[in-house]
Order: sequence, then structure tokens, then C-alpha cells
Amino acid sequence: MTLRSWRWLGAVALLVQTAGPVEARERGRRGGARAREGAAPRTVLPRHRRFGEDAPVGPRGARVDLDPSEFPDVSLPPGADPEDPLLTLKLTARRATLAGQPQRVMGDLREALETHPDDVDLHALLGAALARAGHYPDAAAELALGRTSPYYELDGLDAEADVLRAEGRGRAAAELRFQRFLAEGGPGLTVFSLQGVIDDYRSAGDLEAAEDMAWKAIAWRPWSPSPYAMLALVKLDEGDLAEAEALVWLAERNGTRDPAPLDLARARILASYGAYDEAARALHHAARLRPRSRAILAARAALLREAGRPADALALIEMPRWGHHQDPFVWAVEVEVRWDLGEKDAARALLDRALRLYPDNPELARARAYLGD
Repeated sequence: MTLRSWRWLGAVALLVQTAGPVEARERGRRGGARAREGAAPRTVLPRHRRFGEDAPVGPRGARVDLDPSEFPDVSLPPGADPEDPLLTLKLTARRATLAGQPQRVMGDLREALETHPDDVDLHALLGAALARAGHYPDAAAELALGRTSPYYELDGLDAEADVLRAEGRGRAAAELRFQRFLAEGGPGLTVFSLQGVIDDYRSAGDLEAAEDMAWKAIAWRPWSPSPYAMLALVKLDEGDLAEAEALVWLAERNGTRDPAPLDLARARILASYGAYDEAARALHHAARLRPRSRAILAARAALLREAGRPADALALIEMPRWGHHQDPFVWAVEVEVRWDLGEKDAARALLDRALRLYPDNPELARARAYLGD
């Protein structure tokens, strides 16, 4: 299908889903008018529910569409021997990596490779763990050796896309992730796959491609709130606050399944109005659901900085769990934070490093303008 066809499908989805895009845009225009008057927007005030930690529920008791990596379910394959120590190590390694604790198993995987150097599963799992830990060059080497493993199809492909994005090749990462999404019967065919693609394009500064992909997501899942929240984030990157607010309103109409992207978009809009307390509550809620999200980290650090707390923002970014991140959105905030703290040379050095990898990233462009370059 052509991009125009996808946009037509997205438009039809909007017409069916709501009273029509005209109503949504009108609410966005009203939000823009309230912004000019200095008032906080009505349509994006957070309406939090009391979610359980392990099994959040949405409207009518429906399970929230969480990112599978946040609640990994790793089971033994059919016919497998539960006493096999190598298989146990593989499952433990995958579970630890998905749970954001790759350091726990990297040593064990390397030790196992000393006795099983040709085991492609071990190479794929070690590559995924290294990528999650931010050791991208080593991860690329291991993933190349594990491409024939089923674990590569499960997790290694996304890990390789993460490596490409960290190397400043966001478009290549997006294409790789989208190929997986299109693979017939392939694993991981969820709205989260498209969210990764959109974020890849955003990191590369290709907002047109990111917007087209968000329209694809809307056409594919018109009843899910996530695609509208994703498109709202793209609109915020473009500086279109009114359109972003209208999209958040549309997302809210679809319920609270997968609330993290919606909370992130809502928080950025609230922060733009100076409603820092409400924005902080939305981000706190999002961080509970996706504690390892760098996008949420960047938004939280930016909010602390805008609230006049740059030292707290830097302390958050420098937490050990975020080491080796190479994320342009986090870097953009860190540049401004270090500048505010008087670390002028460090801010310029970090900005130069980031721009070498992400020359077209919109947030880095704003950071450069903030430094007066």
C-alpha cells in the first residue's frame, strides 16, 4: 500500500472512532486559545486509576496493553528437559534481559560460550543482553553470530535495531523493525513494534516518516489509544501543541489501555502550560508502568529542569541504570541541564558528540539553539 492509502485508512479510522477529526481539531484549537490566555488545558488533565503493580486493568476490567518486556513470560519450549542446565541458563538470561537486568547474566553467558562456542542461541542472548546494557559494539558482534537462532527472532532483532539507533542509524533501525512487523506470523506483532519504529524515525529527525508510521498504526489499531498518543508525540516534536492536545483527547476516548505513551504525551503538554505538578503525576504513573523507558526518563529530567531543579535532573540522568544510553532525547536534556549548572565545556562537548550521531534530531537542534550556537 502507498503512504497515501495508509493516511486514508487512518482518516477513516478517525471518522469511525470519533464524531470526526473536525471535532478533535476544534478541541485542539480551543486548547491553543487557552494556552495563549495562560490557562491550563482541560482535555489533558490526568485522570489516573488505581492500577495493580502486576496486572493493571483498564475500563470494564480489561487488561491494560502493557509492553511485553515489562512483564516477561518466558516458558519452557514444548518437549524441553527442565533439568537441562544450558536450557535453564538460556531461559534465565532471556528473562533477566527482558526484565532490565542483563548484567546478572552476561558473565554466565560468556562462561557458557567458552564450552559451547558454536551455540547460536548463546550468541543471540548475549547480544541482546549487551544491547540492553548499552554495550553496543560488543552487542553487534554477538548478534551477527546469532542470527540463525530463534532467540534472535524473539529478541535479537529488536536488540540489533537498538544498536543501529545508538549508532545514529535511526532510519535503518526503523526499517529493520518494520520488516519484523510485516513478517507473516512473526513474533512480536503488536502496537509496541510500531512504537519502536516511530521512535527510531524520531531519533533520526525524520518526523515525516514518523508521522506516516503513526498513521499506519492508527489504521491498524483504530480502537487503541497508543497510536494516537504516538502521533501526539510526533506533533509535539514538530511544535504543534494544539494538534497534539487534540490527539491526546482522541486517545483518552479509547480508554486507558497502554497508558504510558498517553501519560508521556499528556505530561509534555501539561509542562508546556507550566502545570508541573500535574505533569509530574502523569510521568510518575508512566514510569511505574515502564520503569526502563528512556523517553520517560528524558521527560522527567526535562520537567525537573523546567521546574528549576537542574541538579536533581542531572542526578536522575546519572543513575547507574541509565549508563551507556546514547539516547538523543536524554542527551538533549542533559546538555541544557549541564549548561544551567555552569558546566559549559561539558555541555558543549556532549552536544558535539550527540550531533555527530544524530545531526537531524529536533531536540538536539533545540539544545543547540539554547546554547546560542
